Amino acid sequence: MKRTSCMQCGKSFDPGRADQMFCSNVCGSAWWKAHGTTHTHKDLPHFNSKECEQCGNQFWYNDYAQRGGKRVPKFCSSRCRVRYHRHQKDGIPFDRPYKSEPKRHEQPKARPFKTGDFRDSLHIPRRWTAKDAFEWLGVPYDARKQECQQAMRTLNMRYHPDRNAGAVWPHLVHVNAAWDYLKRNYFN
Repeated sequence: MKRTSCMQCGKSFDPGRADQMFCSNVCGSAWWKAHGTTHTHKDLPHFNSKECEQCGNQFWYNDYAQRGGKRVPKFCSSRCRVRYHRHQKDGIPFDRPYKSEPKRHEQPKARPFKTGDFRDSLHIPRRWTAKDAFEWLGVPYDARKQECQQAMRTLNMRYHPDRNAGAVWPHLVHVNAAWDYLKRNYFN
């Protein structure tokens, strides 16, 4: 390529691309600040057409110099691009729309069970307080850290899904959240 002169400072330089007008990004930004942008990429005329590799619709794109040196697009939209790559990753053929399906080796989870526990009647707090946490653990309000920790461990051992053939006790999450709240905010 032949040497070109910078539009901002007039210094001659070796361009990396055929459409390069400035010797550096500093000169480019200074020139565009002074003169303002006259057009954006999407306002440029579209000269070439191509079919989208995902949906098959025809779309238009710009010449190389007007695309700013970017490669020729393969897809008409980012939605088609994402679908294409998801299909490739999951090995789903293109003749049907993408939909995430459960894996074959996964078995449906067991239904949660009711224990008749007093926690069934407790409300789930949006913001934890010490009072709520002590109630969910089932210990008195003046309990020490060791008592609360033992109550949490006992409930985790009794109702853990590994011990109950995959059945999930719905309150186990709240018991763990109550212990976490007390450990972080109350027992410091």
